[in-house]
Amino acid sequence: SLPFTRNHLFNSNFVSGIILTISPIVINGIILMLISKPAYKQWGYGDDITIDTVNVFTRGEILNWIWTSILVVLVLYSISVFAGIITGNNLMHLFMSFFFIFLITLLYTVFNFYFDLFLFGFNLSGDWGDIALLISPYTGVLQSQGSFSLLSTLYYIFTFVIMVIISKLLYNRRKLERATDSLTFEFMKPIICYIITFLGMTLLGIYFNELGDSLLYMYTGFAAGTVISFIIAQMIVTKSIRIFNKSGLKSFLVYALIAIIFIVGLNIDIAGFERRVPNPQRVESAVISNAFNTVFSHYQYDEGKQKLKDPENIKAVTELHRSITQNKERFENPDLNIFSNNVTIKYDTSGIFDMNRAYTIDYEFFANNADIAKVFESLEYKAINSLYNLEADEYNSIRLYGKIFESHEIYNKGEIEELIACMEKDLREMSFEDLISIKNKYARAEISYSYTEENAIGRRDRDGYASFSIPYNATNTINWLNENGYNFDIDPESVEYINIYSYDQEIVDPYILKERIDTSIASEPLIQITDKGIIER
Repeated sequence: SLPFTRNHLFNSNFVSGIILTISPIVINGIILMLISKPAYKQWGYGDDITIDTVNVFTRGEILNWIWTSILVVLVLYSISVFAGIITGNNLMHLFMSFFFIFLITLLYTVFNFYFDLFLFGFNLSGDWGDIALLISPYTGVLQSQGSFSLLSTLYYIFTFVIMVIISKLLYNRRKLERATDSLTFEFMKPIICYIITFLGMTLLGIYFNELGDSLLYMYTGFAAGTVISFIIAQMIVTKSIRIFNKSGLKSFLVYALIAIIFIVGLNIDIAGFERRVPNPQRVESAVISNAFNTVFSHYQYDEGKQKLKDPENIKAVTELHRSITQNKERFENPDLNIFSNNVTIKYDTSGIFDMNRAYTIDYEFFANNADIAKVFESLEYKAINSLYNLEADEYNSIRLYGKIFESHEIYNKGEIEELIACMEKDLREMSFEDLISIKNKYARAEISYSYTEENAIGRRDRDGYASFSIPYNATNTINWLNENGYNFDIDPESVEYINIYSYDQEIVDPYILKERIDTSIASEPLIQITDKGIIER
């Protein structure tokens, strides 16, 4: 109807654009549906094939592709519309469309960089990468293997609706005389300018940080990046090289103040992130990594099976956490001559967000902590780390390794069951000191087993592996090995001599776990021992 209003123009153009972008997806989907036929997803070869019960029919895959593609296109289309409304020329529209598509993902990644750099205990090894990819459906569809979860779908629909509402509101307020400007709204100029400056500041700060070990390098990079990026950003948003004026200086000082507050706030931990330890009574479960457990490890890690739910264990974990935060200075300036490892702590809390921390702590601190000792010696912890918690359908083999390159393989099912029972008994009897001991072990057992993957049918062909390092006080295991002809004791009579060399490097970690260190040694031994009595000792 006449006369045309801005609402009519926006609605007609917006709907026309959606029809043009979605139509090819729908048409292709209909064609694929007509030629589709039932199929199964399969992995593996020959007898090792596993059939997935999810999305069994090809038509289900096609419908998923249609919906996923439409959702991606709708979100990207709404962002492009928003970019077109706030920009005044085609070049800026193209630039801002790509810029806004990846902006939130980029900012999320950058903020994680700052948090990891300045906040003691921030865990960068969690699922932040997956979250960063899922922020934009353009990258989220790659991370989610071609389909979106319900939560992701609702988030993308919400994003689409919000972008449409904002775009329509801005379109109704856009002035026609600003049509040729880089940005058609004044309030967008400082926002875009500050975002570009912030990203440039970060990029140059990272580069300078790699040049030297001192924080001075990084702060110099921040300062240089701020000046250079601000000048470039001002030229872009004003479409002019005449930016050196009072208005530009005022805008620069505002950004500089914001940046200083941000950096200082992180340095002094204004939000209390580093000091925050949850109330154990509000924690439903806790997971602590087995960083210093030198006896048992397995490679099919399932966090759900690692959760500590006993109130006493949860309290002990929080007390360890509190002790770590109180010794921040020790861990931020470590003694490089002491063995250290990464320890992660995760809490399932009753709140909206769970707590996740990661620390690099030294062996001496961990070994002398009474709270973690309680956890390692508890029945719950040993049940979680039990050999019978692997949920193996069948044990395939156990490979035994000695100290001088000798190895044996056990395939007999009866012997495997007996040996695992002995190792399990020894594991249950071990103290905290035994579990984290870095002393040389008697031997090491690599266990190979088969298990059924969740949501899979067909042959039980998934292979799992676990490692059990046998300490000298594992009497049940060692006795069984000796009784069955697997003796890993070194006969002193078989040793002709022992050479002791000096390392060229100045510092050798006294807590190092490796029996052979890959580094250069002196060409001639310091001492050669040939006396059988000394060799035996």
